[in-house]
Amino acid sequence: MAMTERKAILPVAPWIGALLLGGCGAPTEDFIEAEGSYGDGRPLIFREQMRRMVCHATMGQAPCVSLAGLRLTGPSTEVLRGLRITYTPTGITAQTTYSSGLFQPVTFYVVQARGDRFVDSVVHGGQISFTSIATGPGETTSGTFRDMVLRRANDQGVEQTVVVLSRGSFQYLQP
Repeated sequence: MAMTERKAILPVAPWIGALLLGGCGAPTEDFIEAEGSYGDGRPLIFREQMRRMVCHATMGQAPCVSLAGLRLTGPSTEVLRGLRITYTPTGITAQTTYSSGLFQPVTFYVVQARGDRFVDSVVHGGQISFTSIATGPGETTSGTFRDMVLRRANDQGVEQTVVVLSRGSFQYLQP
């Protein structure tokens, strides 16, 4: 149902730089927050400031937007370092529910630390709904998500649950 697929391994410095450049200016109430549990059953509460990046379009594709909240400090083996939602604004509508997947209009990622790199793991399934979608400056992109489950095969090839995000929300005011 909710399989893991490694999307990208990004060096920390360029990823952080891109996120920080998009977030300069006066503080806002931009956030992503989630409640759930780790695979071992420990409770998980996550809240971070949201940053926005515009992804470059390849030939024939519309540009996409990534909204991410990352914890920039902490152990390099931390299970959850951030959450990221990537979507194509022209491919989605407000008040519609989407399922996450690599080739879906919306992709939800759990970001993990691996040494000096962040690893994005795609969450397949779950539900993401946009309440509003910004089309210009001063507008807000907001929504909710639920039932996001990240699974990964262990060294023996047995699939294990890493993170379960029961529910969450996000909001970003476009400057």
